Amino acid sequence: MQSTRTCSFPGCDKPRSARGVCGGHYQQLAKGKELSPLRPSSLGLTLEQRFWSRVTKNSSSGCWEWTSYTNSDGYGLISVNRRNALAHRVSWELANGPIPDSMVLDHRCANPKCVNPYHLRTVTQAQNSQHLTG
Repeated sequence: MQSTRTCSFPGCDKPRSARGVCGGHYQQLAKGKELSPLRPSSLGLTLEQRFWSRVTKNSSSGCWEWTSYTNSDGYGLISVNRRNALAHRVSWELANGPIPDSMVLDHRCANPKCVNPYHLRTVTQAQNSQHLTG
């Protein structure tokens, strides 16, 4: 029986795929990125566990910044039931429950990556627009 060789990246014990590295590290090479440790698999984790693994708390600003995928406006994105959801909305709902109908969330800190529920407030769309222009 042939033994499986592992990825040549230090500390990675996944099976080799191509160019001496595993599939995840091969994708990094293919994208022209410097090889770095792979993010742990989120399979089997709850939404809350996946969410908090992507947040860094900034002690100077009080913002809890989203460190994963963002949209073109800089707002964090997380997959919920196979659909993208805005991370700050997920944070609000984890802390406070559903966002009331006809209300939107406003970042008091004006930081779109912030998911600190204490930096968010429910407002009407008109109030949110005034905050953006004022």
